[in-house]
Parts: sequence; structure tokens; C-alpha cells
Amino acid sequence: MLTTIIRVSLLTSLIGLVSITLLLLPPVEAQQQPPTTLRFEPVASLGGSIDALVMQESRLYAGQGGALAIYQRTAPEQLTLLGRLLLDDHVQQLAVVGSTVYAALGSAGLAIIDVSDPNQPLLQSTFTTAGAALDIAVEDDRAYVATGGAQGGLLILDVSNPVQPLLRTTVAPQDSFSAVAVVGNRAYAAATTGIEGRLQIVNLSDPANPVLEGSARTTTFAPDVQVQDDRAYVATGRDTLDVIDISDVVSPTVVAQSGGLGNALALTLDGNQGYVAAGANGLFVLDMRNPDRPRQVSNLISGGHAMDVAVDGERVYLADGFAGIQLITTQTPVSPTIVANVPTLAEVEEVQVTGNRAYVAAGRSGVHALDVQTPARPTLLGSLQTGGSALGLDVVGEQALVASGRGGFQVVSFATPISPTVRASLSLQGSASAVQVDVGRNLAYVPAGNAGLYVIDMGDIITPTSVLSTELALSLTFPISGELPITGTLPISPTLPASGTVSIDGTLPARVTLPTSTTVEIDQTLPTTPTSTVSGTLGMDGMVRVEGDAAIAATIDLSPTRTVDATATVSPQLQLQGNVAVRGTLLANGSTPFAVNTSLPFSSTLPINRSTPVNASIPGDGTLPIDGTLPIDEQLLLELVLPLNVPGPPVSPTVISQIATPGTALGVDIAAQLAYTADLSGVVVLDVAEPMTPTLFSQYRPPDAVYFQDIDAGAGLALVADAGIGGSLHILDTSDPLSPTLLSRFEIIPPGTAYGLERSGNLVYLAAGADGVQILDITDPAAPRRLPLSRYDTPGSAHHITVVAISPMLPIITAACSYYGSTKCHCARSFCPWFSANGESRIDA
Repeated sequence: MLTTIIRVSLLTSLIGLVSITLLLLPPVEAQQQPPTTLRFEPVASLGGSIDALVMQESRLYAGQGGALAIYQRTAPEQLTLLGRLLLDDHVQQLAVVGSTVYAALGSAGLAIIDVSDPNQPLLQSTFTTAGAALDIAVEDDRAYVATGGAQGGLLILDVSNPVQPLLRTTVAPQDSFSAVAVVGNRAYAAATTGIEGRLQIVNLSDPANPVLEGSARTTTFAPDVQVQDDRAYVATGRDTLDVIDISDVVSPTVVAQSGGLGNALALTLDGNQGYVAAGANGLFVLDMRNPDRPRQVSNLISGGHAMDVAVDGERVYLADGFAGIQLITTQTPVSPTIVANVPTLAEVEEVQVTGNRAYVAAGRSGVHALDVQTPARPTLLGSLQTGGSALGLDVVGEQALVASGRGGFQVVSFATPISPTVRASLSLQGSASAVQVDVGRNLAYVPAGNAGLYVIDMGDIITPTSVLSTELALSLTFPISGELPITGTLPISPTLPASGTVSIDGTLPARVTLPTSTTVEIDQTLPTTPTSTVSGTLGMDGMVRVEGDAAIAATIDLSPTRTVDATATVSPQLQLQGNVAVRGTLLANGSTPFAVNTSLPFSSTLPINRSTPVNASIPGDGTLPIDGTLPIDEQLLLELVLPLNVPGPPVSPTVISQIATPGTALGVDIAAQLAYTADLSGVVVLDVAEPMTPTLFSQYRPPDAVYFQDIDAGAGLALVADAGIGGSLHILDTSDPLSPTLLSRFEIIPPGTAYGLERSGNLVYLAAGADGVQILDITDPAAPRRLPLSRYDTPGSAHHITVVAISPMLPIITAACSYYGSTKCHCARSFCPWFSANGESRIDA
């Protein structure tokens, strides 16, 4: 089965990657009898949008998607990850007091975490809030939680016992609070009443009976509040910073609205300087010496989505959303500079696992490779920006074929995972949202929205085919002259004449490597038969001409002198060493000439016969003393025929056809040379038996509105995920592909969406958005049923799931969360339905 999971291209921020272990009760039996219950237990998480930061001494605490990540500053420009803790929802904001971290988790409330061992942070307790917990401030043994939504308010909790926090009171439960700062015995909280934003000042002298002292109207809903001296600064989420005089707490007054700050989401004050995280507008540095007139000093476009700021002297740590953590030096405030980056996996769209590696398409942060050999400790191997927004991928070997939205289609090689490279790239019309590879036919299918479905011939990318086989014949002839002094003894038995000759018989092995356009060493050895001690030098000069079937010209330049040594117990050896320069072109089977670009290793053995006069008295038995020279005046001939497999010119992927679908092509699966396409408002079946001329085969159009974006076809069934409001899983009977018919429609409960699916035998794993992950039994496809205890409530909104066939099964889930306007993600499942507006995904706050 070829499986491609299609992601909605409308999402703007994602939680990251979460691994979950499935405990099977009872065990699965080879796809025949599905278990009666399945239970999820979290194993690990990796990545997520960096949206919150707190610096304490040399440690940086980060809200990373649905987890707390703890980093150690190991060098001025280096952060090392110490520990990570998976939490119940997206981290909105953090507060750190000593060895305790307080995390506002949106709809999951407040989490209290012991970080006395930063390598193994420990969740001590959670406190469920009625509204979404968006900000947190801690003073003494009190936690002040700003909660938003219809059930929002400012909560005051007693956290003297972190294992059991207690609610003491709620301030202004009729308001929706988004930010809070506590200074002394007062809380300064940003609230929204109806559509009006206000700064509320609360007297905390008696924590059990807080008193609302005064308020001032702000520009709009405010995601952050900071207080310095007698001024409160309110980041409005738009392009202004409201400055409020709080010297009179009963009648606070707005004294200025500093504009031109993009989407001011967070503010950090550090003496005479202020730092504003401004979403896509990056980081603003402010001169705060005039507290009523903050002056913009500089603006750094960070490349991500700036959400929060932490300051440590002249270094600023920017929570840059999908771009990770940016380390910025402000030694010169007028020109802040990014000096390092800690990447993250955010905007995760699709995951595929091959062996011990997981490959991730992660939106604007590109494509990544992970080592998942130990599922509980996944590690990032390498990352690459693809030039667009990586929305889908398919993996062949160590190559990721990536659909990059408006950026087209890329082939990324992870042969060296620490430094992946783009092997090929194609520009496409529309927005490429997924890739489905048919390895057997060397084809890739790419749905591209309004542009329909592309069929791409993958050329050499999947299976290298352009290899030219030929033979290279070489004939080398070179003269050798000189003398080889030899001394030693020669055993004689039985008797030699007093005068005569001694014949030396031996061989000459030749080992040569001829790479193109360079010089290499020739190392040749002449062993001889007699047992002798050999020492001395051999003088060499000469030239070599290379001739043969190929049009190659070459020269050899032998070094003037080489030393030859041998022991008395081995045969004397003659060594020839030199350099060969090869240049030219190779004609192969009548094809176009191309430059020789390969190494040509070869070896051969040549017989050699030599005689030298011997003048000595020879006893009947004994030894022959030798003290003389061996004259050499010969020509050596080397003839070789080398088989070659030379890669021809590379063949790039090529679009061979494009077929417009009736709607918007978002997903595809291939079965029996038919392409089943999730076409937004229906399913389109295309005949791709002739890939250069695909044709419309059949269609399925449901009677009501749907948002089909993911499909799994095969075995006479097509499963389609409906990501629309009130979405569902459609199960189609495709036993007759000319007439697909609806067998059943499974509604998500509570009403939600079905973004992605994965089928494993008779089980279907649904990524159900804000309703997490659910598992269905489709043994009877006309009556699918949800397995008891099988729902996992993901941090954020689940958009994709991959099931890895190991024991126990390991689903890998991508969870997403959107933004409303410019405020932080706070997907409280009870009040944040999403809708599409102007090509962006938003949530209704």
C-alpha cells in the first residue's frame, strides 16, 4: 500500500512531533481480530513552535509546542538541551521561581514542574482552569493566572504546596484576561470586556480579598503587560505599545501609544532598553530613557514569527516560533545581529519513518531527518530549508521527495544527514501539498491544488539508469636504464662452473590508478628469484605514451631516483614509482563525447628474464658470494584492457503530464494504476495506466459540503478524511472503481474534524484536530466503531499520524495550533473552532 498523508496548507503554527506507545489489550492478531481496547501512553515529544522564554541565571526555559524544554548556556553563543517534559497542551507562557516552573497551558490549565534536576523535569501537579490559561505570574506563594474566553478571569492560587495548588479567589470572572504582571502588592492585568481592551489594576494587600482599584482603556486585546517604575507598558498585538501612567492607581492614564512596532506580542524591559517580539516583523529594540516616549532604535527581521523575548546582558534570546530560538547580540543596539540559532521542528505537516530514521515535512522550517532508534529519545540529525513550505513528502532510500507548496517539488538527499542537499527541484503551478511515489514505475504523483495532479518521471532519482559500459584499452611503453648494486650470498647445490651466467626469473606486478585531470602514483615491484641482500639506488628516466581505443593522450614523468631495499631472506625487488597525468575525452558506443571523470584502477603481472655474468671459484657445495652489479637496460611493455561503468549525464525529474481535477487536489493514493485523489469537495479517480495521458475515470461527490484532504485507497475501499467543520471519515466501496459508493460515514465525537488518517489492517487511526487521535475498527466497513479507551488528547490540534510497525506499535502524531490575528495560540477545545478566511487558518477567539 502506498500511503501519503496530505496536510492543510492553511495552518500557520504547529506544535511539533509526539511519539505515543500503544498498549494493546489484548494483543493485535495479524490484522484479523482487532483488539477490543487500545490505550495511548506518551513516550516522547520533539520540536514545536518556540513561543515562550524565561532566562534564569545560565538556564533558558522554553515553551516548545506542547512541552517544556530546558537549555543550558554552555558558551556565550551556544545552548545545550538538558531536559524536556511533554505537557498536556500548548505552552502559552512560563514563570520560574527557584527550582519550580509554572506553565500556562491554555485549555489544559496550569502545570507546576520541579526542575531541581533539569535533565529530568518532573510534573508535580496540574490545575484545571475554566478558561484558557494564557499568562502566569508568581509572587511569594501565590500564582496569578490570566485566563481567557467566556469563562475567563484572573485566578489567584495558593501554591505553597506545589503538589496541591488551591484556588483562593477569582477577580473579574466576567472578563477575558490575556496577560498579567505582579509588582509589590498589585497585579496589572490585560483584560477584554466585550470588544474593549482594558488594563485592570488589582490591590493584593489581602490576597483572599483582592480589590479592583482602577482601569484604563487600551488599544485592543493585549497579549503582554510589563511594569517599570510608575509606568505600565501594554503590547497590543498590533503595531502599538500603550504607555500608561500608573502613579495614580485609581485613575491610570494612557500617556502615549508608540506605533510602528508591527504585531507587538511580547515586551521585555532591561534598564534603559526595551525589546519587543513582533511576530513576522521580528525584534524591535527600544530606547526607554524617556519612559513616556519609547523610541525605536532598530528592527531585526528574524526570519520566523517572534513570540517572546528573554534578555541576558548584551544577549537577547528570541522565541521565533517555527524558526526556533534566535541568539542575538545587542552590543550595538542600532544593529542587533543574530549570532546563533537553535532550530526546532514546528509546523509539522507529515512524518514518514524508514528504518531508524523519521523524515519530517515541517512547513516553513523545511524538511528534517531524525534518529528514532530509541523512540523515547528522538534526536535531530539534519535540516534543510526547501524554498517553500514543506507540506508533504515521500521517502525513497535516503532521499526525501518534498511537496513545498508554492515552492514546487524538491528531491533532498540525506546521504549525509548533517548536511542534506537538494538534488533536484521543479517549479509547479498551484500549491504542491503531497507526494506519492510509485517506485516500480519510477513515477511521483503530486497534487497541487487548483493546478490538479502532476505526474513526474523521476529519471535517475529513484533508480540510476544512465550508466555507459565500455572498455578502455591502454598500451604503455617506457625505457629503463641504470645499475642495481647487489651484495650477499647465493646457495649453490650441487655445483656450478667457475664461469658462466646466473638466470633471474621473476614477475612485475603493476598497480596503477588513473583519475581524470590529476596526477597519481605508479607503484611497481620486480621480485627476483635468488636469495640475496639488496641495497642501493636505481636511476630512472623516460617517457610513456598511452595509446588505445579511447581518444586519450597521457604522459608519464618518472622521478629521478628511487631507493630499493630488501633483506637477505627475501627476493630482491625493483620498485618503479612516478606520476601519470591523464586528460582527454571518452567515446562510448557512438554517444556524445563527455569528459573522463572517474578513477581507473588496474593491475597486471609482466614476466621478466635477465642474466648477469658470474666470475668466482665455485665449490661443489656451499655458497656463492656475490659482489657486483645488475645492469638494467630494458623496455617494459604494459598492455591493459579495462572494463568501465561510467555514469552518463544525470537525468533530472521531468513533468510528463498534468491533469486538472474538478476541484482542488490535496491528496492522492495509488492503487492498481488508478490515482484516487482527495479533491476538496469529493474524490476523483484517475486512470494513470498511461502516465503521459492520464484520464478521468470516475468521481464521488457527497450530497453535502465536505473538505476532503487525505485519502487511503486499496483492497476495494477508499478511506477519506473530511477536515471541514463537523468533519468525519468517509468509507467508500471501490470494488468497482467506475462507480465508488458510500458505505458509511463516521462522525467525529464531539463534532470536530478529520485531518489525517492511517490504516493498519482493520484499524484506522484518525488525527482528529482538537479532539486528538481516535482509533476505529473497520472490520465491518459499513459499521465502523470507535475502540473504547482509544482516544488520546494531543497537545494542540492533531493533523497527522504515522504508525510504525514495531512492538508495541508506535504512532507518531503531528499536532497543530493556529493563531488568531497576532495573539498567541490558545486553542481551548471548548471555544476555538477554526474557519478559513483569506487563505489563512484562524481560530475564533
